[in-house]
Formats: sequence, structure tokens, C-alpha cells
Amino acid sequence: MDAKYSTGAAAAPDTPSTAPEKPDPSAPEPVDLSTKTEAGMPDSTTPGTLTVISFSFGLTSGSGISFADLATDNGDFAFGAKDTKFQWANTGAAVFSSVSHKTENEGESDEEVAHNDDVHFEPIVSLPEVEVKSGEEDEEILFKERVKLYRWDRDVNQWKERGVGELKILFHQEKKYYRVLMRRDQVLKVCANHVISKEMKLAPLNTSNNALVWTAHDYSDGEGRFEQLAARFKNQELADSFQKMFEECQGNIQMS
Repeated sequence: MDAKYSTGAAAAPDTPSTAPEKPDPSAPEPVDLSTKTEAGMPDSTTPGTLTVISFSFGLTSGSGISFADLATDNGDFAFGAKDTKFQWANTGAAVFSSVSHKTENEGESDEEVAHNDDVHFEPIVSLPEVEVKSGEEDEEILFKERVKLYRWDRDVNQWKERGVGELKILFHQEKKYYRVLMRRDQVLKVCANHVISKEMKLAPLNTSNNALVWTAHDYSDGEGRFEQLAARFKNQELADSFQKMFEECQGNIQMS
């Protein structure tokens, strides 16, 4: 037989059912939260529960406490009230002052102990005094003035300062010679040391009337070398006085 016969239940349709679902009678009903109160909250009217006391700043509602009530003058204490009898301890006393210490021998004397700044300490080791000789002990000072000394530097062709100190003209009475000596201030280092000879010539510096220039065989560095020196004085009168004494010494030198 060509015809086929199906047995069993029929196949379910492809489209879903449009019939409305019926509510389940066993499901709980929705709750309205706007009217529900939380369970377990204590009531102020219930015995044995906590009572909340209101506290306000500056308000006088109910039995609350406010700072305005504390500020009112009740006769005993009030904020902002001034006590005319109150005074700080040691008011007006000097902060830093010398305190006089009294002993039993001073009695009732109120005089302060005098402060002595002259403090002397004995040395632990006593050293003997040593006499230092400068080499000028046998010489007479003929001229002495404070000047600024320069030396001509041939390598750079310019004047270089050699020091500031007292320029002296000395005369040795035994050996009968004159010399020019100068030491720097404070350090006392020799910056000019040469004998005056008749061939030496003093000339004013072309840039200053208070300065004199001369050439000498100088021994200030230990070894003799020819140096061109220039001394600048405080004023022209001192420069003229040095030149006059220098030329007088040259005139006193005996021709060898």
C-alpha cells in the first residue's frame, strides 16, 4: 500500500499559545512600603526603651540646653565677664635680669655683685720668650712712610702690585751703607730690599705725581735681580720728601 499511516500522538504546533495565565492562589500579595514601619525599632512610649534628648545651639525649645543659656549672667559665672581682681603672677617683673647672690658674710647688703670680665688662666706649659731679630737693629731709620709698591712685569708689560706697607731708608752706622727696605703689612714679608747706589735715578711716574720710579738690584726674593720699582705715596709732599732723602744718601756715599 502506498499510503502511510502514523501512529501515536499528534505533533505540537509551532506557534505558542495565546491563552492568559491564571494567577497562583498560593503566591504572597505585594506589600506597600510607604505605609510599612520597620520592625524592632524601640518606641519612646514603651517602658524600658531609650529616650532621646534633643540638643540645639541657641534654641529654647523644650528642655534642650543651649549656649545662649550659659552666656546669661546668673550672678556667679558668665562667659565674657571680666574679673577685675584677676592678675597674672610676677606681672611687670624683668624677664632677663642679673640676680645678686648673697653670702653669709654680706649680711643685709643689697648691692649687686660686680661682674669681672678680666679672666686670667695660668698656662699649663711656660715657654721662654724668644727675641726675634729683624736685621735692622744696627741701622738708623732716616725715612719711613706707608706706600703701595709696584713691580714692572716684563712678561706682560704692565705694573703689578707687590704690597702695601712702610717704605724705609736705613743707614748702617758700622758698614756705612744706605738701603731701601719695605715689608708688607701684617705678614711682614719683605717686598723691597736693595742698597742705594750713586747710579740709581728717581723719576716721577707719568700717570701719577704721587709716584716715583727707579731701578735697583733687589734682594727681596732672596736672590738678587734687577727690578723696576714704583712707590705711590699718599700725596706729592711725601713723594718729594722721599726723593730728597734718597738723593742726600747718594751724595753721602764715598766714591770707591
